[in-house]
Amino acid sequence: MTFMIFMYQLAIFLTICFSGENRSFVVFCWVLYTFVNVWFFSPLMFIQFGTIAFTCCVVGAVKEAMQGGVQTAENPAVAVTGGAVPASVFSPRADLTGADLRGRNLRGKNLEGARLIDAFLTGADLSNANLSNANLRGAFLVGTNLTDANLRGANLTGANLHSALLMGADLTSAVLTDTELYGANLRGANLTAAFLINANLVNANLESADLAYTNLSHATMPDGSIHE
Repeated sequence: MTFMIFMYQLAIFLTICFSGENRSFVVFCWVLYTFVNVWFFSPLMFIQFGTIAFTCCVVGAVKEAMQGGVQTAENPAVAVTGGAVPASVFSPRADLTGADLRGRNLRGKNLEGARLIDAFLTGADLSNANLSNANLRGAFLVGTNLTDANLRGANLTGANLHSALLMGADLTSAVLTDTELYGANLRGANLTAAFLINANLVNANLESADLAYTNLSHATMPDGSIHE
């Protein structure tokens, strides 16, 4: 009998500790099962089983909390769940894939080499920010303020920069293939050796922009013409 109780307690411990996000349901099932046993057998079993179940819950909760902390420290992307992004994750090489940063004030932030793939940055302020070598593939940057931002070597393939403010931005060697730049303000921007293949520049302001060695193959120019 003692051996059976020990095995039963061990089963509770292992099951609850490794049940993950379904722990509440598992605990409920164990409590219900224990109650049935107590009703037909001995109150002493209730004390034993209840104690071990409570201990397991505490251990499991601590285990989850510790794991969660490790994941957040090692992978900043964990912190962007639900779009609530704490300021602590805005750092070089941060993983902000798919993050909801609409309207956020990121002025002057250092996001060198950061992953912002498919991120929502509509209306955000990234003026004077360092986005050099950042991956902004497919990002939504509609109306985003990128004035004087450092975008050297950044990947903006397929990004939507409709009406974005890029005055004085450094886009040297940046990749803007298939990028939407309709109505974007690129006045005084540095586009030296940038790739704007198939980019849409209709109604964009390119006044005083540096287009030396820029690849504009098949890009739609501000006047609607197709660049050869």
